[in-house]
Amino acid sequence: MPHIRFLFSLVLSLTLVALLTGCPSNLAPPSGDASISIAPQTKVLVAGDPAQVLTAVVTNSSEVPSWSLEPATGAGTLSSNTGTSNSYTPPSSLTNPLTVLITAKLSTGQSSKAAFQINPKTANPTLELTPSSLTLKAGTGLISPIIANLQNVAGDIAWSLTPNLGELLEPSNNGVGYRAPSSVASTTTVILTGKIGNLTKTVTITLNPADPVTQDPSLSLSPSSQTLFAGGSDVLFQSTVLNSSNNVEWKISPEVGQLLNKTNQGVIYRPPSSVDAPTTVTLTATAGNLVKTSTIIINPQVVVAPSLDLTPSSLTLKAGSAIIS
Repeated sequence: MPHIRFLFSLVLSLTLVALLTGCPSNLAPPSGDASISIAPQTKVLVAGDPAQVLTAVVTNSSEVPSWSLEPATGAGTLSSNTGTSNSYTPPSSLTNPLTVLITAKLSTGQSSKAAFQINPKTANPTLELTPSSLTLKAGTGLISPIIANLQNVAGDIAWSLTPNLGELLEPSNNGVGYRAPSSVASTTTVILTGKIGNLTKTVTITLNPADPVTQDPSLSLSPSSQTLFAGGSDVLFQSTVLNSSNNVEWKISPEVGQLLNKTNQGVIYRPPSSVDAPTTVTLTATAGNLVKTSTIIINPQVVVAPSLDLTPSSLTLKAGSAIIS
């Protein structure tokens, strides 16, 4: 666009020269007549620029000049209507370029003009990311939106993570979604970067480790039932305690038989030497609020009475015979 700017500047210069030189009041007056001249007489400004100071020099007269603006509306403001100096403030915004004429005039008709060219403010390219920081827990699976506000820039935002932990979802010029990784060993900082042209913005993401998985305490007891004979062999009952620091306590009800080698891993049950009738004993393991039971059925010992059998039970023999057994 350099050639367009050159033509615009050339047209502006010619316009300003025409405006200024076309005013008879700017010509040198005859010697002894009052005259006025303001400075500066030309300037190129941008809408929203700070105030500009103008000075009016009056010769052969003690009169204080009056000031005016053309056009009367939308051209900015003067700090005063009279005086040998003044301040001009351009309008805060413009859609199209505007030529503003500033006139200092004496009551006797002499005047001097300044022509200021006011150009629209050029919008600066901007990129903003919201929020600027996040604190997340690993393993949640939640998607956190990052909103991008891109102005006056053509092209696409390039998104990246440093270090590359987590996942970027549906990246666009409107923003991106971020999903934390399933786990991190310790608190970790990740920088999410959005870049387009010379514009770069970042979001600081703090990743904390996931909450430890908590499991309910449990107690198991095996076997859950057993049938024994009085006077029979000892039986091992095994217990397993998970997620609990409580010790296992053992008891039997009724107290028929004995419990030996009580530990958190199990107990040995020794049946009684005899019972008169089948008896049910409940073995109970307790660890804190956890309770498990096993059922033990004890049958009387089977007693076999002594006996003698002879075979065969009868014989028929002849005299003089012999029997060999």
